[in-house]
Amino acid sequence: MFRLLSTFICCLFSYQIYAAVSASTVHHIIGHAPKFNDEIEEGIQNENFKLFQFKYNNHTYDETNISNLIIDPLSTLEDFQPILRQPVNNEAIDQDGDNHFITFLSTDNRDVPFSLNAILYGDNNTLPTTGSVYHTQLPTLCDKITASKEEHAYDGYPYYLPLSLKITGAVMLQTQYGAPNLTRYSVPNLPTKHYSLPVQQAVCYAKIIANGSGFNTENNEPKTTVWNGNKHVRAFYPQASYTNNFPSVGFDFATFNLVLAGVNALNETWIVSYPNGATTVTAKAVATDISQVKITLNGPSQSSGGGQFQPTRIKISNAANTIEYEFEIKKWFIARKDTATIPDARLFCPSLSGGYKLPSTTDYATISQPLQRLIQQQLINEWGEIRGILNASNTNIWPASIYYLTDTIAADNMSYIAVRRTGFAIGNMVVIQPDKPSVSVLCVNN
Repeated sequence: MFRLLSTFICCLFSYQIYAAVSASTVHHIIGHAPKFNDEIEEGIQNENFKLFQFKYNNHTYDETNISNLIIDPLSTLEDFQPILRQPVNNEAIDQDGDNHFITFLSTDNRDVPFSLNAILYGDNNTLPTTGSVYHTQLPTLCDKITASKEEHAYDGYPYYLPLSLKITGAVMLQTQYGAPNLTRYSVPNLPTKHYSLPVQQAVCYAKIIANGSGFNTENNEPKTTVWNGNKHVRAFYPQASYTNNFPSVGFDFATFNLVLAGVNALNETWIVSYPNGATTVTAKAVATDISQVKITLNGPSQSSGGGQFQPTRIKISNAANTIEYEFEIKKWFIARKDTATIPDARLFCPSLSGGYKLPSTTDYATISQPLQRLIQQQLINEWGEIRGILNASNTNIWPASIYYLTDTIAADNMSYIAVRRTGFAIGNMVVIQPDKPSVSVLCVNN
């Protein structure tokens, strides 16, 4: 009996020791640290870490569905929210037999928060997005593309194509058991993922090429349904109908840019067509950089002795017709190259062939203060102050006198109304005496 009891106690003690050793072995395996599979490990080396995703406009994107995302350049650019997902299936490896993986963000500096960094890039330059005054004041990609054209605008960050998103962050891969049971992925091979962001092809704006064409180049201008008055944009919105598109007023060598998104303008063939057939006004379209096409109008001028004008519908498109912009020139101005006395000025316009006259005050601008940008066949409402038009033309077609004569006689029935070349509204029109030594002359078709 004593021998049996001793044997039982010995066996029980041996079992408890075995159980304790087994439990210790399970929780304290000295083996290999966890790692990702070869594909993901190679991706870390090549800045292609596939576990980085992002959320945009309430949708989550990764390399499997990025083609479903198309950035609308005319809509508000939302924030890009980076995401670190957990490994699935065989994306992580633990040679010690523990397949309970979890990834989380790490940091090499306790003062730096555990976070991912998502940066929007364009043409190899970092672009300010969230937390930036530029993001809030210029909400669309079109706004940012247009603003980047201006000298020193936005510290030289051009929103050119290709547009991409770069996500970076230090990552920890951990298993439940084992020693070591985690691996840190950080510098020098900081996990990184680049996403090329598809951008919808679109005409962003029609932008006047002119200096001093704004109400005040240091401040925002009033906005209208056709005009973005932000001081870094100052351009016309495309409209649903070509009849409402800028410009409706033209003159020889009138020049403006079409600002584009989603297409490299330099790689496209630009075609000018005239949907109504015969035309008295022609246009040229030349890409000047990857997001701008310069449009130049030509038509009757003083050099040609005037000439018949008829309203002309003009279409600008690329060969694939994925980019189209149409407008109709309904009114045409001709400038006399030199100044004249008032009597000579009044005789000049009728001397041109095709039927021209001195402009009325409303041919220049609407009666409003401050003036609004409108597409209503009025020179200053569309093209801005005449001083700016002079700079835009890059030719000597605009005379230099500060006063531009109108056909309007003042209340005394002797004097004349003239428009200042730096004026923006009817309030800047002045009365000049008939013996004024020289005035500038513009003519408009009857």
